[in-house]
Amino acid sequence: MALFASPKAYENPVARTSLMPEPSEEPMDATEAVQNDLARLETYKSQLNVLLRQQEILRLTLQEHTRARDTLEGIERLGADPETLAPVGADTYVKVSQLSTQKVLMGIGSGVVVEVDREKGLAMLNDRIVNLERSSKEMGEELLRVDSEAQIISQRLESLVRQQQAAQGGFPDQ
Repeated sequence: MALFASPKAYENPVARTSLMPEPSEEPMDATEAVQNDLARLETYKSQLNVLLRQQEILRLTLQEHTRARDTLEGIERLGADPETLAPVGADTYVKVSQLSTQKVLMGIGSGVVVEVDREKGLAMLNDRIVNLERSSKEMGEELLRVDSEAQIISQRLESLVRQQQAAQGGFPDQ
């Protein structure tokens, strides 16, 4: 059936825009710089938390798709008139036989399900898996970028604190 189109749910969820405004060109005093850096650091921490949650969702979705693909590939090896267990929820299963191994039902988004040949279903799952792996990789790169920026700001804040302590005759570095 030719109803399948690549669902938006499998496209890259990694945002390409930053929530932080670009630093202004106007010179700031030390207090403003610290306050600005603290605000940016908090925003980066929030972004990291969101990205980590999204990455976990991607990981679980990828696992689910991989299990589905492996199951469809395994059905071919079952032979004629196999008996198997079908999950019905809450760790409850029913024995079923006379499986239809040539057709599968695939969700294509918005609650729409289509019946396709098993090979077409495998191809659809493989495409989704490739997209999920790409998204996961891109999200990992985004995590590293945001973490790196947060570390730079954190180091700058530590340096400013040490400078202020030294200027006020505070605790010297050890």
